[in-house]
Amino acid sequence: MKVVYSVATRFGGSGIGTTAYNAAFGIYKAGILERVSCSSKVARSIPLNLIHSTGVSFFENIPLLPSSFQWLFKDVAHDFLTSRLIDSMSLGAHDILHVWNGHGLYCLKVAKRKGLRSVVERASSHPLTFERIMNEEYRSRGLKFSQMLSFNRRRLLEEFNQTDFITVPSEFAYKSMLENGIKEERLVKIPFGTDVGRFRPAVSSPHSVFNVLFAGQVGLRKGVLYLLEAWQKLKLKDARLTIVGQIDAEMENLLVSYGTDPTIKFLGYSDLLPLYQSSDVFVFPSLEEGSALVNYEALSCGLPVITTFESGSLVTDGQEGFIVRCRDSDDIAEKLSYLYQNPSVRLEMGERARSQAQQYSWERYGQSLVGFYENIS
Repeated sequence: MKVVYSVATRFGGSGIGTTAYNAAFGIYKAGILERVSCSSKVARSIPLNLIHSTGVSFFENIPLLPSSFQWLFKDVAHDFLTSRLIDSMSLGAHDILHVWNGHGLYCLKVAKRKGLRSVVERASSHPLTFERIMNEEYRSRGLKFSQMLSFNRRRLLEEFNQTDFITVPSEFAYKSMLENGIKEERLVKIPFGTDVGRFRPAVSSPHSVFNVLFAGQVGLRKGVLYLLEAWQKLKLKDARLTIVGQIDAEMENLLVSYGTDPTIKFLGYSDLLPLYQSSDVFVFPSLEEGSALVNYEALSCGLPVITTFESGSLVTDGQEGFIVRCRDSDDIAEKLSYLYQNPSVRLEMGERARSQAQQYSWERYGQSLVGFYENIS
């Protein structure tokens, strides 16, 4: 069995580049990695002769071209170039093609013609579930949601039709697939992981200020407005909320009333490790995810996590933190108030959080993926 792994991103970079790298590294350690195809790469532990860069990242920097078109052109160009690579390779019926959703329609058609087994990675909920949730949220805020490009939507859905299997990282994403007609026998749930060696609790004394942290794109999808609403309802003494992440343009007017609150700090992009280690609670009330890596990192740093089922978190309600109702600032406020008033509970939850995260290392993620390949080859 040999595996070709394709993702139209900076391989070894942040976000999906981190996830893709750790997947491919696990495949490489198992001795079955034939080739990685990516849009660009960061040199790490996989031999460079096994990494093929399509060089299509320049699409992301074309002036005046809307970002949705930049990403689409990049993904389609990467797919086309990778499909030509796969077509030239000596691969057979026991070999596997693994592509990320939106990055591989041409590749999947080549794989079918060559008799390969194929896997599509969907790192979020079903595209139609994503659109429904975002439409609802934008309407509730008096805004218009920019719909997915129809060409892109068709590609995403057609990849599901072309592939043999679809991997998802969480129960929420799994259920969204079933709700949209994907057969259960074609689905496999493989949670992501984290670097438990790097993301670890700090050895420090208790904080004099109750520090709450959010990290992620500051937009409607991540539910940050519900956290901010909860925070201002509580008016906690000796408490601080730190918001880390780039602010979406459409959010600027919605955030005006929070900009003058001295207990709220907006940081933009920042190194998260020291912020995790200096915080007491992590809150991530996302409306839609596959399985947010920041939740894994916060748990690994020993933080109780307040999050939603829709974030795809590993949190068991009441154990490593709390699962709150989506789009419910009162529920967030109630759980924050409880943890504020009960520092001993925070410490107990933090210990369980670290223990839970240690069960989800990147090494385990790679091993789970390889085990899945062995079952289907």
